[in-house]
Amino acid sequence: MSNRAYGGRTAEQRRADRHARLVESATELFGTDGYAATPIERICSRAGVSTRNFYEEFDSREALLMEVHGQLTNRVWMKVFESLMGLEEATMQQRAVAGLTTYVRETVNDPIYVRIIHVEIIGVSPAVEDYRFKQREKWTQIVDIEVQRAISRGEVIKRDYSIGTIGLIGAVTAITHHWWRSGRTRSPEQLEAELIHFAEVCMLDLTNPDSSWQVAAPRTPAGLVEESANEDRTVPASEGGPLVEALGIQDAAADESLANQPS
Repeated sequence: MSNRAYGGRTAEQRRADRHARLVESATELFGTDGYAATPIERICSRAGVSTRNFYEEFDSREALLMEVHGQLTNRVWMKVFESLMGLEEATMQQRAVAGLTTYVRETVNDPIYVRIIHVEIIGVSPAVEDYRFKQREKWTQIVDIEVQRAISRGEVIKRDYSIGTIGLIGAVTAITHHWWRSGRTRSPEQLEAELIHFAEVCMLDLTNPDSSWQVAAPRTPAGLVEESANEDRTVPASEGGPLVEALGIQDAAADESLANQPS
């Protein structure tokens, strides 16, 4: 392909712009109307891109869905890392609550994010299910990094926590999926409170017998048991470097800059 410039932009720049517009269009349509209801032609029409150009960028609509999901997930995880950055002395409990709270808020409070990350990506095809499995493996690596840190600090007993980790990740996904598909009868704040409390209960067996780990009453503004007024909710954080590396999202910033290129 010639890299000759038209209108001050090279062929490579124009192609990058088309790619970004397709991702932006698909994100909006998958997150509002759903993956099954969004044919390639509609994505292209919204993006102002021909179907020929679509297939220059993506092998299939599934490939586009996986890229959209990956970009959204990367942005959410960067927010999680920001929430953990800088407080190495935090306990595992504080770090777990901080990270999961941020993750839930970043997904559940945006209908497009929650629908794509927790609903539309499920059961599409064997290829997409394989992609989901690999994404879940990244999440288990993140939790394992935190567990190994806690073991080294004497906060938890040294053993294999991989099965429990997979169960916790799967439960968060399944509960959020059910919340969306069942009409969201509870508020995002109530869902967040339940998920955090559920995670704390699931992780009780991580601690040594003399651990100071405490599970708070479910925290929510309404509809559930209120937390103690005297409870300290200061949430410290940790450095995100090894977590970012484990997730393999070094190019998240590049994805953002690509999406923000002018048409």
